Amino acid sequence: MARALWRCGATRARCLLLSVACACALQLCCVMRLASSSADLLPRRSLPPAQQQPAASPPSHRRRLPSPEMPRCVLLERAPPPAPPPAERFLAYAPQFGLSNQLVALRAAVVWSLLLNRTLVLPHLLAHAACARGAAAGCDSGARARVPFGAAFDVRRARAEVRPLRLVEMDDFAALPHEALPHEALPHAELELPTRAKYSVPSGAYFRSLGSRWAEMSSRAPVAVAMESFTKDAVQQSFGGCPHRVLAFRSLFAAYDGKRASDFPSPGLAWLDQTALPALLTPRPQLQRLVDQITHELARGKRGGAHGCAHIRRGDFAQECLRYEQELAGGAPRAWVVWHARRRLSCYQDDAELAANLRQFSLEVASSSRTSVGEVPLYASIEDSSFLESAALRPFNFSSLKSFSKLVDGSSISMPPGVRDVLLDQLVCSRAKWLLLNAYSTFSQLVMSRIGMSVPSRVGWTRELTKQSQQKLGVHDAIDDIEKRTALRAQTFTARQWSTRLRRATLLAQCARE
Repeated sequence: MARALWRCGATRARCLLLSVACACALQLCCVMRLASSSADLLPRRSLPPAQQQPAASPPSHRRRLPSPEMPRCVLLERAPPPAPPPAERFLAYAPQFGLSNQLVALRAAVVWSLLLNRTLVLPHLLAHAACARGAAAGCDSGARARVPFGAAFDVRRARAEVRPLRLVEMDDFAALPHEALPHEALPHAELELPTRAKYSVPSGAYFRSLGSRWAEMSSRAPVAVAMESFTKDAVQQSFGGCPHRVLAFRSLFAAYDGKRASDFPSPGLAWLDQTALPALLTPRPQLQRLVDQITHELARGKRGGAHGCAHIRRGDFAQECLRYEQELAGGAPRAWVVWHARRRLSCYQDDAELAANLRQFSLEVASSSRTSVGEVPLYASIEDSSFLESAALRPFNFSSLKSFSKLVDGSSISMPPGVRDVLLDQLVCSRAKWLLLNAYSTFSQLVMSRIGMSVPSRVGWTRELTKQSQQKLGVHDAIDDIEKRTALRAQTFTARQWSTRLRRATLLAQCARE
């Protein structure tokens, strides 16, 4: 009897629960119907558009992200792109600083373009505000004359050699018709990355110079982009999801953190330094021919046909070098500034320091060439050649580009002197057998890079001709910088620091080219 009553109670409890559940379901159904029937009577809220993903890339350009995190776009909330995104997207940037710095920035631009699968827009080459040969046309009043990238370098040849990288020159890009590049596809504003580099071109000035279509974009303040680093992952995760047609950066100088092979995207670091950059920076044939003429004339009648080159900086370099000293004293210097200071490499040299360096340089050249001091011609890369007539430098009998003005002016090269002369100086110095360079100067670094790129399979792009690099070039008696620096400083140098970096690379134009 008790068991039967328990079963009856349990059954009633289950029935009660079932009744409650049915009532709740019926009430929910009624609410849903009411909401559905009155939807048209309620105001609609506009939701933010979903992130649009870039169009699928061609199979040859697809890359797998190294990080499981999906690529984002840090710009979507501030600069919404047009819809739908087109198949081809571009990466553009404004050239900053002197010509050598512009070429250093090109390397970072190549890496960014590969990481983001964008066509690289090659900017113009800008002349330094202080042109190399005085107030010539386009150089007075601090004007920054410019020339297309392809006027100096063989872009047509490079385009075939640098695949999968895609290239277009800025003039061709800016001239795209409205159908190919509509107004609404232009960048909202310049993007400013948190690098520690300074700017030499005012915000928006370069893009504004491209024409009226760019006026609206260039009139806006740059969009500051917060990035903690410029690693491969950081670049992809910040911009890999951006469907914007064009990303336009204020600068890409010092905007990539990569040293190891694993830090670089496919096709890899070796491809970048030994294939892409040597191809992109191959001078046009007329430049090469003019350099041949200058070096031949320089060594005419001299035994051995070789010459030495010294890079001498004056002018604005005094102020630039002072900034490095202030940076060291400020408590947060960059690693490379600390490295140079520890190696006691100085940036600016007064007249006495220059003379001490050059005396030792002349002795080194004479000893190595088994000649007397003064027999081997010396070439000076210097912005103001009149300084070579000063009491400190006159005894060394330097030639400079001005010494060959008839050859230069009679050539078929049509470039602003501020671009042409820098390129010629670098190319003439890169063929020297003995070099005296400045460790703080990107010009000096590009001279060494020219030497390395003359043998791309062994060295390629480099900003430092180490003892190992020189041995790869075939220099059997390559200088060990630290040992040589210490010995020279103890013997002859009156400066508190080692004034300039001594470099010697044998087998340049004659033997080290493939």
